[in-house]
Amino acid sequence: MTTDLIPLKTWLARTQVTMSTRSAELKTLDRSLADYEAHGGGAFRWRVSQALDAWKLAQGGDDAWKKSARNQNGAFNDLTRALAPPREMTERERRAEQDALDALKNERITFIHDLFQGRRVK
Repeated sequence: MTTDLIPLKTWLARTQVTMSTRSAELKTLDRSLADYEAHGGGAFRWRVSQALDAWKLAQGGDDAWKKSARNQNGAFNDLTRALAPPREMTERERRAEQDALDALKNERITFIHDLFQGRRVK
């Protein structure tokens, strides 16, 4: 069971609007999420993304979907973020990461040196 996106049960609760039926586009998105949760994998994730885009377009395109009553608690924002491709690290972030790895390496060497200092193998 894949759960890196919003779990279906949570999705249904967060997108429910009292006295309002779910549109065909939203039902397709619901099914796509259920399939992805059950099977996982890139093809099912792609279908969720396509269904989400179709629902957004049905809301009026652009950013109209953000004002939908079904997005009142940010469920569509969260799903959009979860489906977004990971961003590339900046050069500054790469340097910071390398500095941190170098510091860990030096600490490990120092710890091992201190741990065995003055000891002999019999």
